[in-house]
Amino acid sequence: ALGPPEAPAGATLRALAIDIYERARKLDRPDTAPTPRDRWAVLEAPRIAQGLHASAVLLDALTQHGPLSATELAVLRAAHQRSQVLSAQLVKSLSMERLVPAWQPLGHTAQPPASPPP
Repeated sequence: ALGPPEAPAGATLRALAIDIYERARKLDRPDTAPTPRDRWAVLEAPRIAQGLHASAVLLDALTQHGPLSATELAVLRAAHQRSQVLSAQLVKSLSMERLVPAWQPLGHTAQPPASPPP
């Protein structure tokens, strides 16, 4: 039996980017300053920063094939901003190497930051 038709690659990547963002956001603690004694900061926060970065990179890459929706653009901005902030906090408080590169999404830096999507 034939399975369901394959989704276009762009739709699959969009869904993956949003899924990564949502998973990272659920585990994130944006109101908590990371400390070396905090298990979350040592074990979870580095993966959260990297996941947020991955989500932003995937969405930014998709802009090469067409515009993002307003929701996708808001996710890109929120994921990029939080990944940079969390990475910098971890570098400072845990003496870690930078977890995500100092990177800017193409063409979206001039726009004001958006609130994270609900």
